[in-house]
Amino acid sequence: MNSSGTAQVIGDVYGISARNTGMGSTSISVNNVNSNLDRAIFADNISTTQDLSIMADGTVTSQAEDGIFARNQGSGDLTITSSNAEGTALVSGYQSGISADNRNGGALSITANSVYGEDNIAIYAVNDAAGTTLSVTTSGVIRATRRTSIIPDTTRDGLRALHYGAGVVTVTATNAAGTARGDGYDDGIYTLNEGSASTTIIANNASGVSNRGIYAINGVNTTGLSITADGTVSSVN
Repeated sequence: MNSSGTAQVIGDVYGISARNTGMGSTSISVNNVNSNLDRAIFADNISTTQDLSIMADGTVTSQAEDGIFARNQGSGDLTITSSNAEGTALVSGYQSGISADNRNGGALSITANSVYGEDNIAIYAVNDAAGTTLSVTTSGVIRATRRTSIIPDTTRDGLRALHYGAGVVTVTATNAAGTARGDGYDDGIYTLNEGSASTTIIANNASGVSNRGIYAINGVNTTGLSITADGTVSSVN
C-alpha cells in the first residue's frame, strides 16, 4: 500500500486513514495534512503485515486528535519521519503530536523537527516485548501543554518512550545551534526501559513544568543508562 503526493490533504474527519489488512508493507509519503475532527494521519498494520512507514516533510495538524497515530502489529519496522532540510517540519495534535505503537517485532524509529501536543504527550513511543531497538531523534521544539478542560491525571510529557524489547533505547534531542528542546507540562523527557539492553539520552535542553526535566528508568534486566545534556535541564514546580 502506498500513498504519496505533494499537495495539501484536508479532511473533515481523518486527513489520511490507512489500514493494511493484507500481507505486505504500508508506506505513506505526504507534504501537508490537516484534520478537523480526528487524526490527521491514521495508519494501522494488522499482524499479517510487515513494515509501516510514514514520511511527512511539511505541516501535519489535527484540530481534535493526534497529529500522527501509527500502530504496527506486523513483523517489520515502524518508521515515522517528520523533517526537512530547512528544519521547519511540524506535527501538531489537539491531543498528542505523534503517537507510535510497535507491537509485533522490528525497530521503532521516530525522526522529527518540531512536535506539539496541545493536551497530551507531544511524542509517545511504545515498543513491545517483540520489538528490537527504539530510537527517537528530534532537532526542534518538542512541547506538551495543558488546557483547563483536560482530565487531571492525563500525562503531558514532552517526550515519552516506553520500551520492552531486546534492543537499545536512544533518545537524541539536539541540533547544532543548541536550541532543541523537550518541554512537558509533566516531564520534559521520560524513558522507561524494561528490555534487556541500554538507554542513551542526549539533549540540548529539557524542562518539566510540574515534574522533572529528564526522568529515565531502567529495569533490572537492562545493561546501562547514559544521560548527556549540554544545555539547560530544569523543573518548575
